[in-house]
Amino acid sequence: LAFVVPEAVTAGQLLAAARGTGGSLLKSVHIFDIYRGPGLPDGFKSMALGLIFQEYSRTLNVEEVDAAVGEITASVNAQLGASVRG
Repeated sequence: LAFVVPEAVTAGQLLAAARGTGGSLLKSVHIFDIYRGPGLPDGFKSMALGLIFQEYSRTLNVEEVDAAVGEITASVNAQLGASVRG
């Protein structure tokens, strides 16, 4: 999940925002790419998150994971002014 964020946003801020709203299904989150360059507006960068969702007692369904990703996306947008890179 790649977000376009203002250059001032740190990796720690993005990770904290994702962890804070990922809920109990989000077991791990990490940054696996930071991109600056063509295709992004001046003063912005792209940071890509790797998200691992897991429930030990059962298999998750697509709706549960989509809902959690939607909550993370909305939270990161509200807190950091980020948008999903498309």
